[in-house]
Amino acid sequence: MGSLTSESWASSAFLLPVLAVFVILFAVPLAQTFYFSLTSFSGYSTDAVVFTVAVALIVLAQLALSSRIERSLS
Repeated sequence: MGSLTSESWASSAFLLPVLAVFVILFAVPLAQTFYFSLTSFSGYSTDAVVFTVAVALIVLAQLALSSRIERSLS
């Protein structure tokens, strides 16, 4: 029980996408709902939209950069 075998590592790798989908589609909205229920959130503000767009652009830029790096290494 001390060390993980290659089979257990492989089986754990299949759980990572499931865990990611669970966190993105369930845990994050649940946490946001809990946070908004404790604040005086009005539902819409331009600051939140600007911040969300900025974060999305940063993520897309990182994805584009990482795919270029992977192509150059292979």
